[in-house]
Formats: sequence, structure tokens, C-alpha cells
Amino acid sequence: MINKKNSRILAVIGVITVITTAILITKSLKTKSKQNTKDFNSFISDVNNSKSDVRNTTTNLKPEYQNWLKDDKLPFTEKELDDISVYANQFQNSFDNNIIKSNSDEYDENKLLTYDKAKKDTDRLFNLFKYGYSAYGYYGGDSKFNDVKEKVLSSLPKDKSFTVDNFRNILVSNLSFINDQHFDILDKNNRPSFKGKYYYIYDEPIYKDSTGYYEIKHLKRYYIQSMDGNNKTSDFIHKTIGKKGNIIYNIAIMNDFTNDMKLSRKITLKSKNGQETSETIDLSLKFFTANYNTSYEYTEQSGIPIVKLSRFYNVSQSETDLNDFIDSASQIKSSPVAILDLRGNTGGYNDIAQQWIINYFGVLNDKQNIYSRGATMELHSSLIKSLNQTSYDELFKEFPGHKSKIVKNKNILFILMDNATASASEKFIESLSNIDNIVLVGTNTKGALLSGDPKYYKLSNSSINVYIGTILYMTPFGIDFEGKGFEPDLLVDSNDALDKTIKLIKYYKLK
Repeated sequence: MINKKNSRILAVIGVITVITTAILITKSLKTKSKQNTKDFNSFISDVNNSKSDVRNTTTNLKPEYQNWLKDDKLPFTEKELDDISVYANQFQNSFDNNIIKSNSDEYDENKLLTYDKAKKDTDRLFNLFKYGYSAYGYYGGDSKFNDVKEKVLSSLPKDKSFTVDNFRNILVSNLSFINDQHFDILDKNNRPSFKGKYYYIYDEPIYKDSTGYYEIKHLKRYYIQSMDGNNKTSDFIHKTIGKKGNIIYNIAIMNDFTNDMKLSRKITLKSKNGQETSETIDLSLKFFTANYNTSYEYTEQSGIPIVKLSRFYNVSQSETDLNDFIDSASQIKSSPVAILDLRGNTGGYNDIAQQWIINYFGVLNDKQNIYSRGATMELHSSLIKSLNQTSYDELFKEFPGHKSKIVKNKNILFILMDNATASASEKFIESLSNIDNIVLVGTNTKGALLSGDPKYYKLSNSSINVYIGTILYMTPFGIDFEGKGFEPDLLVDSNDALDKTIKLIKYYKLK
């Protein structure tokens, strides 16, 4: 039987035990919190440092990119030029209000063409290329395009009529060498999709310790040695966000899109006791399902500002979304952490993004000049001058690429993106890449910066619509940017990017 004295001793021991346990738990939590802070600081430092090489890159235009247009005598009659101008300018005139007009013309795909009529359309198309396409020299100039034109003509039946759809398919198949996301041959508003590169992701989490990368199987660590014989793990292991919000890793590869939603790969594993094994894993391609019903949206979750914009253009003069977006920069610039959601953003006008940056960071000086760092060539041929109603004397206006200096930033801005994030939204990301503490989350972007300021044209006999860029832009991110885009700092299925980013912010106590 326990007497009162022993009871008091046990009570004191109990209290001491509780206090000691509480102290140990508190110390453990503080230690874990400090480690988490240290881990994230190391991560953000790596992200900032990774962009330094690009800031010091200077791009230039090769002579062959702009030496094809020696004779600028237009091969169009006055009537043809007038028809071209009227059609192109019905879209151009809407640009003054940051409106991109939808191309509502639909040709009759079953309409019959003769060889002579299709040849006239082919002649016009290739003249439009030479006098109106900024990437004409980039893709080989006269020698390449003349050869392709002959292949198109030789593919057209001479002894019988054929449909417009047959003609369009011949054009598309022969012009597939143009990997320019701003070049399109339109079919009832559906643009043919050129091959791009996309991330195929393995869903199982991967971790890292001093030995290497591993996955957990049957409560044991199995270290990844290679994938399909490739032991360079940086090619297929990437940082991601775990279910708790912690930064872990996953297996993913960037691959040409071939209509396959899954790819199988063989990975070799080794246990701690040296036992080697292999397994076949499935990597899945997942597209983000964008909501285009609302262009702009500002929300907050757990005190975290979230700005979403799905396009950098208006669809009507009464729309105020772009102004609201520009104003949002002033709303969130005092927050230590914010999210900018550009998933599904198809692009539009670059000046909107520049105004947002000015509102968020202030006016940047000339030495920083972050808005456009690549080399640019604007085409000012007789055709383009007539469409733009300008009087430039030169055929080309060239702007060399330049280096930039880092812009310091005490806040952390997460940019959500996916493989539909394109054009002006990528130019926005390019500008932001010159600024500290910008973290890209999701999958790679579309890669659509090679040409800009595109014009609409229509081939008279077939009524096939063509979309051709008149500005050539060489990004500081390498010649393989088109169709590949920006790679994320945290590779996450874009459908989960928002939820996981919020979890990461909470996990590392960034807010």
C-alpha cells in the first residue's frame, strides 16, 4: 500500500516527467523547425544561383537568320495586297485595346480544288513566308523553303480534283520542320499541334540521404542506381513537393509527345546490404485542366495571396481583368510569400506583365533591363510595312541580347505553370527569372517565344487561314527552348501545384 509520502514523491516524479517530456518535445520541434528553415534556405539559395549562368548569357542573331531578303519587291498585285491587308488588319485593329479577336472564318473542308487553284495558294503561301515570316532565315531560307514548296506541288494530284482538307494535310505534313509555336495553319479554329516535350512523372516519392536517392519498399531503403542503363541521376530525378509539403524527389523524364500517356522505364535498385534488383515503372503524362471561364482571380488561403491569370489579353473592351491583374501587384508586394498562378495562361501582350513587375518591384533601371534580354529581329519588309502602315527604311530592325544584373527581393514568389503556359506568360517568367526568390512550380511551359507579333493571312482559293510571326526572338535559354519551355524548380503534377505549394509554405513556415 502506497503511503502519502510515497504518493507525493510519485506525484513529483510524474510532474518532472511531464515537464521533461514537454521540454524534450519542444526542443525536438525547435530543432526540426530550425532544420526545416535551413533546408528551405539551402533550396532557395540553389534556385537563385541556378539562374546566374542565364543572366550572364548574351544571345545574338546569326547573319543567315536575316540575309535572305535582298530584293524587297513584293510578288503580290495591288488587289492581292489589298485583300491581304484587309484580312490581316481585322485582327490587328483589335490589338489597340489588348483584345485578341478569335478567327471565326471556317473553310469548307470538303470543297474541291483543282491543281491550278491549289498551286496559286501554294505560291501565295510561300511568298508570305519569304516576305512576312521572321523565322524564314532561321529555318533555312530560300534553299529549304523552295525545296519544300516543290514537294508540296509534286504531292498535289494534277489529273483530278481534291478536297481542301487533302490540301491542308499536304501542307501540314511538309511544313512540320517548322517547330514554331506561333506558326499555324488553321482548321476551323483548331491549330495543329507541333511536337513538344513534356514531363512524364512517376508517382511514387523518392528520398535522399548521404548514400544517394532511394525509395522505400517493404520498410527498407532501395537506392536508385540507374534508369535504362543511365546512371546520371540528375537526368531523371527532380525535386518535388511531398504530401506533407516537404521538399523531396520524384522520377520524371522530359520526352517528345507521341500521343502516349504512359511510358515504361526500367530502374536498377540496390539495397543497403548490396543486393541489386530491377523493376519496370510507369511514368504518366498529366495535363492541367484549366478553367478559362474566369480570366483573373484574386483569393487568399491561410493568409497567402493567390493571383491567377489565364491570359494576357481581353476578349471585350468592357473587360477589366488586365487592370485588376496589374493592380494585384500592389496588393501582394508587402506579403512575405505569394502565389502567382499562370497555369493554362496562353499569352497575349508583354506590356501587361511589365506593368505588373513595375507595380511589384518598382521601376528598374536600365542596367537591370530584365524585360527582354534575348536578341530580337523585327521584320520590316514591304509586306509588313503595308500591314503595319509604317515607313521604316530598313528591312530588319535588330536588338542584340544583353546580360542583366540580379534584382534583390526579400519576398518569396511562387509561380505555378504547366505545358499550356505560353508566349507572353513565358516572357513574364523570363523577366521574373532575373529576380531573387522566384520559385517555379509545376511542369515545363510550352516553349513559344521564337516568333512574335504574328499576322493572319488567308489563302484565296482554299480559304485556309495562316498565322505567321514577324518578330524573331532568340532567348537566353538556348536554341532548344521552342517546344520545351522553362523547367520547374519543383516538378509537380500541375493539377496539384496549388495545394502542394500551400502545404510547402505551411511546412516551412514561410507565412
